[in-house]
Amino acid sequence: MQIDVIKELQYELIHTPAKGVSVDDLAKHCLKSKNYLYRISSPTEDLPFPLEIAHEAQRLKKNVKLYQYLVNDLGYGMFKLPGTAMSKKDENSMAAEYGSAASCAVKSLMEYIHTPTEQTHKKLSEAFSDLINNTVSVKKYCDKKASKQMELF
Repeated sequence: MQIDVIKELQYELIHTPAKGVSVDDLAKHCLKSKNYLYRISSPTEDLPFPLEIAHEAQRLKKNVKLYQYLVNDLGYGMFKLPGTAMSKKDENSMAAEYGSAASCAVKSLMEYIHTPTEQTHKKLSEAFSDLINNTVSVKKYCDKKASKQMELF
């Protein structure tokens, strides 16, 4: 059920320490009590999860799984815009990451074709979503780089 997935993502967002941000740090940043954050993210509580807390938690922890799920559920894609300038090392890293995402998507597709289960379907959806996000991000970077090249002529 969708509500269960959303509650699970909210729980993970609040309870999983990431990027050096603990629940205490998040509570201080959002000007809420730690107990309040625990309660709104609890799967057993039927409390609303405020958007401003979701936004701050995702921004601080660099964990956008909740937004990603909501956007994908609506049939849209979400991607991170790359920086304007990259070194050759960063460009090579970006290309390697794109290749890895494509490889993972193909592997997940083959796995799903051979054993179509709910688990392999979920893995396939995540791999496709990651590939689409990478594709758009790489395209945006290439478009920016091409436009800067045109300015030189």
